[in-house]
Amino acid sequence: MRRAITLLAFAAMMFPPSQAQQAAETDGRVTYFLIDASGSMAKDRKADEAESAVRKRLDEIQEIDPNALISRTYFRAENRDLCWHSIDIAQPVPASETVREFPKYGDDYTPLGAALESAILDAGSRPADIYILSDEVQSPNCGADICAVARQYLPLDNINVESIPIGRDAEVQDRLACVRASQLDSAAATSTAKESTGAGKNGALGGNDEEWEKAGWWERWLWLVIFFLGVGSAVSFAMRHGSKALAYERQSEHIQQLQRLLLTGEGKAEEHKAKISTLSKFKEPPKRAWLISGSVCAISAILSVSVLLFCDGSCFFLNLDSNDKFLWVKLDVARKLAWLVLSSDFSNAFAILGITPILFSFAQNWRYLQSKRTFAFVSGTAAEEEAKRQSAELDSLFDELKNVRANIEKTSIATPWAERPRNQFVSGRRRPSTFSDDDFANIEKVKSKLLEIAQGPIPTKVGESKDTLTAKIRKLKNYTPRSVWLPNWELGDLITDLNKEGAFKEAKDDWQTLANGIATRNTQTIKSALKSLANLTSS
Repeated sequence: MRRAITLLAFAAMMFPPSQAQQAAETDGRVTYFLIDASGSMAKDRKADEAESAVRKRLDEIQEIDPNALISRTYFRAENRDLCWHSIDIAQPVPASETVREFPKYGDDYTPLGAALESAILDAGSRPADIYILSDEVQSPNCGADICAVARQYLPLDNINVESIPIGRDAEVQDRLACVRASQLDSAAATSTAKESTGAGKNGALGGNDEEWEKAGWWERWLWLVIFFLGVGSAVSFAMRHGSKALAYERQSEHIQQLQRLLLTGEGKAEEHKAKISTLSKFKEPPKRAWLISGSVCAISAILSVSVLLFCDGSCFFLNLDSNDKFLWVKLDVARKLAWLVLSSDFSNAFAILGITPILFSFAQNWRYLQSKRTFAFVSGTAAEEEAKRQSAELDSLFDELKNVRANIEKTSIATPWAERPRNQFVSGRRRPSTFSDDDFANIEKVKSKLLEIAQGPIPTKVGESKDTLTAKIRKLKNYTPRSVWLPNWELGDLITDLNKEGAFKEAKDDWQTLANGIATRNTQTIKSALKSLANLTSS
């Protein structure tokens, strides 16, 4: 027995307790760094950014306790089967002994849920801080979803979990807000205890009280200002449309009362008719200055949301500094605190408060439109307005018809079989031509006559309708000048097309003879038909 005691004493002298054991005995709090080591972290120096964030937190921890326990775990899944396995959490060591690892990045998977679950189970009942350093892109169908894990295990009184997004995209989108939201569920249960222990206000922010306290007023409440701007604009629009609807409803009711008096013969009919005529000229009230503020609030809310959520360095007309500071507001801090609050259980209340005035605004707009239609029907102005609209539409179509008809005169008709030779003189002698000057003159007369036939008779408005005018316009547009991408009408083709339309009322046989002559390139037939048709146009 004495020998055994001596040996134990000797062993205690030779092997004193390690620093990790001493730290565990004195405090016991463990800080877990879960560092994403998947292939996506190899891009854009994300791995270096993650290590810088770890170094910054380590410096803060060592200032408080140099022997604080640190677990530094690099996690990934080399294949999809390993997504469903637990992650091996690194053994905690004193902060002075933890070192960076350099994993080999490859085409693998990111099991965020498995990493968080393994760290929570490893911590057990010990107080712990878990930091997740990742670009927050969990591979689809790779193990348990991190939000599901957070809802299953959190909140825990002894564990605080915080996501440190890596990369600018992740910082803007903050896809792991569900982790903070899961920890906010403990606010109601712990509020009394925090008040009694003197904890700072806003303790429902899941371990971010200090960050909330350090932020300025505008960073903390910018989201609420934007929210009230949106709600205020919706209420203003609702009141504006509601007031217009009420005015139309009163006028319609008054006109209906006078019409009933006319039917029953009560009172003086002429006075009733005069009043109806006056009421029918009612115009909706102009915009009031305080109602115009709704438009200002709506525009301000839209611009503020755009700046808060999407401005990153430089956007729109803004040029932000490295801290995303616009005027006196640090947008990065305001953005983070806004998502922190709106991802909590309070978001449901804010959603109800925001949607209700918007729906009320739509309802008042519908009421305004209905009351305006009712007034138009009651006052009899609806029929008059419809008649004016139809008359204006017919006038517009008739003007278009005249313009299209006038454009037909500019249409070019090709006669490649009768073109004058480009070089009329060869070796001092005049180059012979198949057609004489008289023939060319006859061609021009026939072209003019053909365009007149294509134009048709001079149109009038009598008996015309929208459909008939539209059909005539569509038909005449076929003979207007063509674009440079389409060939011009040839004389023979135009005659054939007009003949199919039944446009020739006289000399139909001569026109057909000319078309046949052109098709067969029979010069004598063409000349004869041209002369006959030219004489017809002259008579």
